[in-house]
Formats: sequence, structure tokens, C-alpha cells
Amino acid sequence: MSGHTPGPWMYDMGYTGAMIHQYDPNGYKTPIGCPRYIADVHQHTTDDGPAQSEADARLIAAAPELLEVLAEVEALTEGAHDYATDTGPSCWIDVHGLVVEIRAAIAKARGEG
Repeated sequence: MSGHTPGPWMYDMGYTGAMIHQYDPNGYKTPIGCPRYIADVHQHTTDDGPAQSEADARLIAAAPELLEVLAEVEALTEGAHDYATDTGPSCWIDVHGLVVEIRAAIAKARGEG
């Protein structure tokens, strides 16, 4: 199994829901001229359908960043384990920078940023 489509991902809302695709600041397009498509989020039929569909699309589009940050948290946990057995300075990391990244990824998923 190959890895997922590299991030960042973004979404565009339409009449029937959202289209999630890969973002490329250089304007990369597939051979047929479209962004690299990831998924569709169909609009819900409930009263809050458009808002819920957009929230779902935001969460999916945030997936690559959330995965990357979680991998860093995993490394931090491993570092904490190493620190418990070896008090050498090599286990210290930039916790503030990691917290900033975590907050940014969560804000993206919640549509706050």
C-alpha cells in the first residue's frame, strides 16, 4: 500500500457539498487541468447541512497536518521515555514550537484559522 496524497489539502464548497484536493502554491494541475482530487463531501440533508458538510471538509483537509503533528507528538513521547532512562540533554526539544503547530492544525480542522 502506498502513502496518502501529500499535503497540504484544501477544500472548495459547491452547491452539493465540498471537493477536497491537494493544494499546490505553484498551481500544479493534473494532465486534464484539474487539481489533484482527494474526495467529495456530500451536503447533508439536515437543517445544518451546509455547515456540517463544511466542517467535515475542513477536518478531512486538515488530515495531513494532523498526521504530521501527531508523529511529532509520538517522537516527543519517545523522547520523554528516553529522558526517564537517560538524563542527557539530547532529549530536550522545542516544546513551544510543537504546541504552536498542534494549535494551528487543530484550528484548521475547526475552521478557526
